[in-house]
Amino acid sequence: MDNFRPWLKHYDPGVTSKLKYPDYPLPVILENAAIKSPEATCAVFNGKHHSFERINDDSTTLAKNLVTYGVKVGDRIGLILDNSPLFLITFFGILKAGGVVVAINPKFKESEIQFQIKVADMSGVISDKRFLKKLKDLSIEKSLRFFIIFENDADFGKGQLFRVTDKWAKIESTHNTENHQVLEEVKLPTIRGDNPAIYQFSGGTTGIPKAAIGLHRNLVANVTQFSCWLTALNKKEKIFLSVIPFYHVYGMVLGMCLPIFMGTTQILQDNPQDIDQLITTIKGHHPSIFPAVPNMFSALLSSPRVNELRQCSLKTCISGSAPLITSVKEKFESLTGARILEGYGLSEAPTATHCNPLLGINKEGSIGLPLPDVDCRIIDLERGTSEISPGGQGELILQGPQVMLGYANNMPETKNAIRKRWLYTGDIARMDEDGYFYITGRKKDLIKVGGFQVWPGEIEEVIRKFPGINDVAVAGVKDDKAGERTKAWVILEIGYSLDVWRLRKHCRKFLANYKVPREFDIVEEFPRSSIGKVLRRELIRLDEEKKSPGN
Repeated sequence: MDNFRPWLKHYDPGVTSKLKYPDYPLPVILENAAIKSPEATCAVFNGKHHSFERINDDSTTLAKNLVTYGVKVGDRIGLILDNSPLFLITFFGILKAGGVVVAINPKFKESEIQFQIKVADMSGVISDKRFLKKLKDLSIEKSLRFFIIFENDADFGKGQLFRVTDKWAKIESTHNTENHQVLEEVKLPTIRGDNPAIYQFSGGTTGIPKAAIGLHRNLVANVTQFSCWLTALNKKEKIFLSVIPFYHVYGMVLGMCLPIFMGTTQILQDNPQDIDQLITTIKGHHPSIFPAVPNMFSALLSSPRVNELRQCSLKTCISGSAPLITSVKEKFESLTGARILEGYGLSEAPTATHCNPLLGINKEGSIGLPLPDVDCRIIDLERGTSEISPGGQGELILQGPQVMLGYANNMPETKNAIRKRWLYTGDIARMDEDGYFYITGRKKDLIKVGGFQVWPGEIEEVIRKFPGINDVAVAGVKDDKAGERTKAWVILEIGYSLDVWRLRKHCRKFLANYKVPREFDIVEEFPRSSIGKVLRRELIRLDEEKKSPGN
């Protein structure tokens, strides 16, 4: 089955199976855009337009400042910012100085930030004034050399450098306009494609946070692949709506780097939870491409202003990070006239590896086809060596030019994830006869009921088809007899009540009896990650807490 790649037959016209990848570091995509269209708008934020030339020049200025501050090739620099032009400037500035970007969620608590500082062995952190006190509190161990604190999230020229010493020292403006001649003489280092570009924290297959090392060539390859995947796009309809947080690899690569590589504009929003602002942005700026997570589509459909999106400017939407409910996809497409392409990716292959075709068939529940130069197999869960025929379920493994180097300072986990050049994703999947892939669960979320394997995604897919179910999450809870049993948490549509007997009867039509949930809890919402993934482990923890003595 080594040469069995049925997905190639279903590529859109113009999408080739083999690509040539540019041999340059990631900042060159910004430099190329600035050379080709210097005055064209790279980013729009709070109504202000920022040209490719301005973003590129400012990132170079910051890079030269970082070199004068002592940043060396390979130094890890933390980046704690929301989506804004400042994120673009800082991201590419760090890379041009030879640094490695470690993007951190601005909502993280001190302990979470401290953990990433230690694991990544960061030299410095760049953030805004909201984090000044928090970062000072973190400097007790003196593991960092400096902080750069910007006055706000939009103005590169207003920032201060702090050296981490026994006494904090605010020493100079980061923009260094008075020392322009000095900066002109600063030489930036030569960066190669095989230099690390990002450390992206991921739970991997074990759920323990690790820093996945993405090389410059990995990210360049991925934007090259996805740009090819969107070949059929109308050239006049290439304005991106970039709302997914850039600190997440999905937002970083497809929301930020892809439009720069394609030389087109991105409309930025710094708060992905502000649905009212999101609708205003769509109405006011007329974006056509919208990378998003399923939760965003659901939230837009639930807004009182939803009818303002009827037949709007959106043409191509990309959905990733979690399963997209079919009813949500159908309602959103019918309302807006857009097409949602469900895809798949992971931090270990930053970021996309699969996507449904733009023109071809989009199969219900499928993550689509492997991108150009991505090879995939489904292998058995027990030994991880035998390839499974189409229709069978097993672990998804893949190869491709975007696959990470490994995990930073964690050789055991690297060896577990990458074996003989194959990336073991930890996702349970199946492939149909046409080469479309379907994710049915996470290996770490696998439920074992009396020795039988149960995949949460399979059960969720069945429950979602029951009338009145808005969303569902399934996980395994402890059982004295069977070891584990399945439990479902459901969110009901407005006006519906839950008939558990009928729901169980519905499940038994499609599932073996041991897979049918023994418990159903009605909830108003699920605990989710910052980009909308349901946190099953948190559901289990809350369930155990509720059932513990004294509660």
